[in-house]
Amino acid sequence: MTYFRRYEAPASGFRSVAGRDEGLRRIVLAAGQLGAREGGPLHLHHGEEILRILSGEVDVTVGSDTRRCSAGDIVIIPTDTSHGFTTITETTMEVVAELDAGQIFPVSETDGTTRLVEVYRVDLPWSRRLSAHAHLPRPARIARLTRNM
Repeated sequence: MTYFRRYEAPASGFRSVAGRDEGLRRIVLAAGQLGAREGGPLHLHHGEEILRILSGEVDVTVGSDTRRCSAGDIVIIPTDTSHGFTTITETTMEVVAELDAGQIFPVSETDGTTRLVEVYRVDLPWSRRLSAHAHLPRPARIARLTRNM
């Protein structure tokens, strides 16, 4: 287990700074370096998340609230709350998130309804590993979660 480590900002994209590889079982610290007009579309996780803006400007949406954030700002994202962001300028940020919280996106259907689809990505430390026993939300929970998306 690693207890001490020197921080290194990523050249581009997101990378894990401290997480599973360092012996953590519940949380991950990731760092991201993004160019202007990059970002993450609206999505949610079954876990809490914190964004810390280190440099640049970024528009962040949490639930129905959108704010322009810059260096020094902290964004708190509760469990199962839709959120996303778009960088205005080149931006560096840190993310503290729960491991295995999932990466869930709203998908609009042709009949006007919205359903949630979980995406399993091994390159994102908060994504869950797909298993034969994966638990998917019930329709009532999906309706509640997608109400403000």
